[in-house]
Amino acid sequence: MTALILLTFLPFSFQIANAACVLDGTCDYKTGEDIFNCKADCAAGVPSKGITAAIHDATSWVLGFATALCVLMIIIGGLYYVFSTGDQEQAQTGKKIIKYSLMGLVVIGISYALIVVVSDVLT
Repeated sequence: MTALILLTFLPFSFQIANAACVLDGTCDYKTGEDIFNCKADCAAGVPSKGITAAIHDATSWVLGFATALCVLMIIIGGLYYVFSTGDQEQAQTGKKIIKYSLMGLVVIGISYALIVVVSDVLT
């Protein structure tokens, strides 16, 4: 599922980054790696983003999607709990959904922090 989302949106982000390049004929190489002729790259449709920027965008999409999914599951767990109407099994199910969703948010936060620390150390 994540790979499908990544393959769907990653080329789109490349197209957005390349649109400004095609319009004015300049490329914005943020990494300073101007290996090829900029106008030739723009004409050929070569994205102006570096691989590190593409990886950063992909991780941002994945972590954002996972965060949204956890928030949705917290809401669903809350609805299970509120509408349990005295049924202890359904109330326990709602509590478990909320507990595991909060644990997922903690894991997402830790993974984001690790990504930031590793990228700061490597750059």
